[in-house]
Amino acid sequence: PLRERPEDIIPLAEHFLVQYRQQYGRAVATLSEALSSQLQQYAWPGNVRELQHAIERAVILCQGRQLEPGDVFAGQFASGGHSSPATNPVQQSIQLEDMEKSLIQKAMQKHSGNISDVARALGLSRQALYRRMEKYGL
Repeated sequence: PLRERPEDIIPLAEHFLVQYRQQYGRAVATLSEALSSQLQQYAWPGNVRELQHAIERAVILCQGRQLEPGDVFAGQFASGGHSSPATNPVQQSIQLEDMEKSLIQKAMQKHSGNISDVARALGLSRQALYRRMEKYGL
C-alpha cells in the first residue's frame, strides 16, 4: 500500500503533475510545501491510482501555477485536519459529483461549448459526455 511507502508519494505526484500538465496544456509547475505535507499524511486507500486521479483532477481545475491542498483535496481537509475523505462515502460521492459537474462546466467554457473537444479533453466519448450533461442539467 502507498501509505506504507510515504517516500514514494511526492515523486509519484510530481511525475503525474508533469504528465497531466503536458496532456492538458496547463501551466501548473509545482506542488506547494503544504500540499506535499498533506499528500504524505493522507492514507491513500485507493493507492497509486487514487493519487494519480487526484493529481489529474487538480491539474485540470487549478487556477494558479502551483498545486495547493485545496486543489487536490477540494476543501475536504485542506484546513489542516488529517481525517480521510473516504470515511464518509455518501459525502464523498456528493463531492465527487459536484467536482465532476464543475469540471464539465470549466471544460465547456474552455472549449466554447464544442462537445467533441470537451469530450476529448475529459477523456470521454461524446455519448458519455451527453449522459453526464443530462445528469447534471447542463
